[in-house]
Amino acid sequence: MKIKFIFTTRRTSCALILIYVLIIVCDVPKYTVILLVWKHSPVDNSTTLGLEFTRRKERVFSAMFFLNNFLPSTAFVVTSVCTVVLVATLNKVSKWRQSSAGIAKNEPGNNVMSSKDRRVSVMMVLVSAVFIVCYLPGLVLFTWMSLDQDVRMEGRKSHIFLFMTGVWTTMTAINASANIFIYFTMSTNFRRVFFQMIVRRQISF
Repeated sequence: MKIKFIFTTRRTSCALILIYVLIIVCDVPKYTVILLVWKHSPVDNSTTLGLEFTRRKERVFSAMFFLNNFLPSTAFVVTSVCTVVLVATLNKVSKWRQSSAGIAKNEPGNNVMSSKDRRVSVMMVLVSAVFIVCYLPGLVLFTWMSLDQDVRMEGRKSHIFLFMTGVWTTMTAINASANIFIYFTMSTNFRRVFFQMIVRRQISF
């Protein structure tokens, strides 16, 4: 496989920068409809600085809701499809390698993927599966909010919104934390580089 030639340091850095820029661009519009104003309270006859929304709030927040939920949902679908394609491709390449090596068709285990390809396949499927499971609450919440306008922070079903948001946030943290343990357990290259970064010396596995 030519993964290391495809995902170079430069390309990875550019992709990360693009992702961060996209996140910022999708989040900035909400600040254009929020104003700092002085508000008078008749209860204690005091004036305090508070927030106030402009008339464009609904339009801007509706557009942001779509962008901030459509993009992750798209990533969810793309990850699921790419996982299936990856496994199928690895299986096909493995069979081609076995055929090129002259393995007889009647030899036991000739249709089984090589040990290295199998580890890569299982690792990628596991990483993708963790992402899919952990993001599923977010996809459910997005779909629910699209169908029911009351599932909002200020809606009649705010308790559902708060509960699902809490579950989604927790699952997102689990997803981010689980990947390093998956890579460490299943990738010898990851373990080698990990220990080299810590002890600052060559380590072989």
